Amino acid sequence: MATDQQPGSSAAPIDPRLQDPLRQLRGSIRKYVLLEGIALVGTFLALWLWIGLLVDYGLFRLTLWDWVMELPWGVRASVLGGIVLVLVTLVVTRVISLLLGEFSDRSLALVLEKRFPEILGDRLMTAIDLADPATASRYGFSPELVQFTINEATMRVAQLPLNDVFDTVRLRRLIARPFLFLFGGLTVITGGIGIAAGMAGQGNFAIMSQRAMDVATIWGERNLLLQNTPWPRSVQLEVLDFDASGERKVPRDGSAVSIRVRADKWVIADESAFTGWRRIRWAEITPTLLGTAPVSLDPLRDLPLPTMSEGIRLPSDFPKTLEEWSNWPVDRVEQTLLQNLQIRDYVRNKMPADWFASLEQTFEQLTIAGQSPTNFRKFRLLEIPTEVTLESWGVKTSTEMPLRREDNNEFTGTLSELKESVWVRSSAGDAYSPKYRLTLVPPPQLVKLERDELRPAYLYYRPTSDGKAEGLRGLQQIFPNLGISLSGDRSRFEITQGTDFILRGTSDKVLQSVTLLPKAGKYPGIEANDSPLPIPLKLAEDQQSFEVPFQGATRVSRLTEFDLELFDIDNVRSKRAVQIQPMEDKAPEVEVSLEVIRRVGGVYMCTPAAMIPFTPESRVRDDHGLNRVDYRFSYLQLESPGVNSSRTTIAGGVLMLPTLQPNLGTMLHPVVYLREYGKLIKPATNVSLTRFESVDGFAELVKQRKPLTLANLKEVLKKPREANADDPIIHQFDFRSSGQQVFDLQKILPEMEVKVSSQVQPRYRIELSVTATDTNVEAFQPNVKSASVTPEGRVGENREVFNLLVVPEADLLVEISKEEEALAGRLDIILARLRDSQAKLTGIVDTLPTLPQEQMIPTSTRTAEITETVSKSKDMTTDLLKDFERILREYQYNRCSKNILDKVELQICVPLREAMRSDFPAVEDPLLSFNEELGNLRKPEVSVGVRARDALRQLIQRLERVRAGMGEVTDEKKVIAAIQEIIKGQENQIGPQLQRILASASEDLLAPKIIETPAVTVNSLGTTKGKLVIDFGLEFEGEMTLKLEAPANSEIKVPAELKVKSTEEPLTVEFEVKGGTKKGDFAIKVVPSVGRPVTVIVTVK
Repeated sequence: MATDQQPGSSAAPIDPRLQDPLRQLRGSIRKYVLLEGIALVGTFLALWLWIGLLVDYGLFRLTLWDWVMELPWGVRASVLGGIVLVLVTLVVTRVISLLLGEFSDRSLALVLEKRFPEILGDRLMTAIDLADPATASRYGFSPELVQFTINEATMRVAQLPLNDVFDTVRLRRLIARPFLFLFGGLTVITGGIGIAAGMAGQGNFAIMSQRAMDVATIWGERNLLLQNTPWPRSVQLEVLDFDASGERKVPRDGSAVSIRVRADKWVIADESAFTGWRRIRWAEITPTLLGTAPVSLDPLRDLPLPTMSEGIRLPSDFPKTLEEWSNWPVDRVEQTLLQNLQIRDYVRNKMPADWFASLEQTFEQLTIAGQSPTNFRKFRLLEIPTEVTLESWGVKTSTEMPLRREDNNEFTGTLSELKESVWVRSSAGDAYSPKYRLTLVPPPQLVKLERDELRPAYLYYRPTSDGKAEGLRGLQQIFPNLGISLSGDRSRFEITQGTDFILRGTSDKVLQSVTLLPKAGKYPGIEANDSPLPIPLKLAEDQQSFEVPFQGATRVSRLTEFDLELFDIDNVRSKRAVQIQPMEDKAPEVEVSLEVIRRVGGVYMCTPAAMIPFTPESRVRDDHGLNRVDYRFSYLQLESPGVNSSRTTIAGGVLMLPTLQPNLGTMLHPVVYLREYGKLIKPATNVSLTRFESVDGFAELVKQRKPLTLANLKEVLKKPREANADDPIIHQFDFRSSGQQVFDLQKILPEMEVKVSSQVQPRYRIELSVTATDTNVEAFQPNVKSASVTPEGRVGENREVFNLLVVPEADLLVEISKEEEALAGRLDIILARLRDSQAKLTGIVDTLPTLPQEQMIPTSTRTAEITETVSKSKDMTTDLLKDFERILREYQYNRCSKNILDKVELQICVPLREAMRSDFPAVEDPLLSFNEELGNLRKPEVSVGVRARDALRQLIQRLERVRAGMGEVTDEKKVIAAIQEIIKGQENQIGPQLQRILASASEDLLAPKIIETPAVTVNSLGTTKGKLVIDFGLEFEGEMTLKLEAPANSEIKVPAELKVKSTEEPLTVEFEVKGGTKKGDFAIKVVPSVGRPVTVIVTVK
């Protein structure tokens, strides 16, 4: 029987016979709970292993996604912590809480009663409840009854099989379950992998079982030890050109980005690598790894480099030292020495045969070691994929593209027009590379580009006062800090030819390098067919600035183009195109033309005393300065018809009939005659001498400028030129601005004009031009001959060469008279029209008093016709006056006789001017008033008509006087008489000329003569030798004196006289010639004491 007493409420001790079974039961319960908890934990861990392998390795094999490589370490730590937390919770709730719980006697009794109801019934609970006498008495039980109950319960408890209280079969099952999960699963998976691998031919069972164990080990390292051990792959890829952090910064300019991916073949385990593997270096191949000592690469240090003729090109990273060979990757050793057939054959031929065989054997052993299961966690031989894919993605874009395979197991591709920063990753087979970051950043930009120019000094300074223009050669004026535009796609600037400069640039970023990339054919010293190499530039201390000089061998003399390539510390590149255009200092521009001088056909006709004027528009200009402006001219005397007739007479002598009895004399006569007089029969050859004469106006302009001494100039050039400095350079010379510039024949060529009235004026042909020399002393090259470049500068010349025909004044007058005759005819037409108008006007005035009303309109019409005729006559007279004023100027510039000038001026021009000034207005004013009245149908005053008639008569009389004056000038008989006088004078010249020729013939036979006068060429201010060859003739003996005369304005220095003694053979005489500053051709006159004078032509350059 049981009571309502609560368990544990009894304070009385329980009978020891009951206490021992309960204590034993309490220990069995705790042991059972502990064993059950251990089994539960084991089952949990086994399930964790296989589920973790399934999720981790299975997911990797299915998707190639490796969470160790992709997710942070903290994620794995969090997952592990969560699993451990679940396990701890399970242990605490299912084991520890039970072990630490209180098992009361009543609870244990209840357990036994429930387990053994047939034996105990409720006796054990009653015995425990009544163990307290106080309790028993309170419920009315007698002590004897209570004792009996306790004894009976004790007896029955002693009979209980306490070991059968718990289900031991279940407990054994729980304990066996984790072992079954662990080893059974391992056996199944390993066996399945081995069988599958064997069926696929990928290895035997032992190998694949070993790999299965490696997989489990790797899983434990990854998920339990939280090590960063990636799953092994058959391919390893590495994206190149990224920094250690996996980032590569590229310019945000839309330029294409090249991507390189490398596949590694021989790898060694390295925990610090992203994939846990890296390329193995040759020094890391140990005998332990290989099984034997690898071949040494030390002998390769003595390998001779191939020559150009052998056509073998070694890679840029080819080692040169033992240390470099030791650190060279095994992949590169194989690619270079074994897979590159050209290098392989070259090395095989140069190295000992046994060494090369050892190298091949080493790689065979490496292959075996790389495939060995025992090295699976240490050293591996990987596959080289045939295809590699590149994936890129950003916030807005994503792309996937195949890469192109290159040499050395590299794959390349290009990402074009990146709009945002992206991640990139390469993949092939079961492998993928880490993801790398392509970050778009602004490329380095030039914030300043400038130059210091060293310009030729001649651009700003005239020749020094103590030297010549070439004294400026090599001198330079500095112009610092000249800015260069950075707008647009290129920086372009111009320089003057011959300028040196230093180019400087500054970037907005810190740079690691600056390189100049020249263009073929567009860089000093590099031709179009060359392959220019990059030129590295030195950075300044701030690592942002650089400079490059262009002088000496790199002086810019043609269009120059190059790129400045900037690399910042992030390896971001930018380019800036630069174009330099040298501006050639062109020769001066000469634009001159003649005026007034009469042009007949293709020549200008003038007198020997003429002044040749130039038009007001004539000018000379140069972009950088003029040094000199000169007349360049040559002249040649033309012979008259009388001289040619004399030569015909002499030539007839050779045809004289021989005597009837031929003798030696008659046979020799033609030969001797031709030898002595042949040169007289030929026309005389006049040498055309070229001379230069400075233009007076320009010479005066030069004098106004204040040149510096050479020493002062050098001091000035040490400092930059001030902006407001005086400019001594003459850039333009206007012929009219410096006064009327004329080529004065009377001043420059006075020898042309005959001073004796009894002599006939010869004719000459002159070729006249204007030349200008600039200040470009740098253009002259001593080894290059050019007429347009002299030591003083470039020479420019007028396009038109003026051909002047110098004639006697009478010849010019005859030519002008032809035009005057035509002008007289025009005046006759004017007079005829005015006389007709005079007759009409007289008739109108005479009938005016009786003029009826109805005749006013017709009369007005006739009056208007008279007015129009007068107006047209006025216009014709104006043109006539202009023509005669031009002729008058022509007379003046030709310095014609005063008589002719006075006649044209006083008898023609002055009256015509007066007629235009007063006579024509005196006629037109009353005519207009007269006609106006008639047009209004009013009869005009007769006095108005009379005044118009008288003024018209006075006009006609003045023009008739002008016509009479024209008659005096152009009278036909006078012209004919003048022509006859010219012809007569030429005929009078024939006789004396013939006498001189005959006398010359006798002189040539007997007297000495200078037979050769070679031309002489001398440099300005230089010295040379001239030569004369003298034939002393048949009769002369003794000493001869030669007097030498140089033109007064030539500045040429020659000896005043030479003394020579006669010889039987021709004698060569030398004399010294010193050139002056004036350039051109000059005639040196040589006058012997006996014989005829000769001329030696001296050319000064």
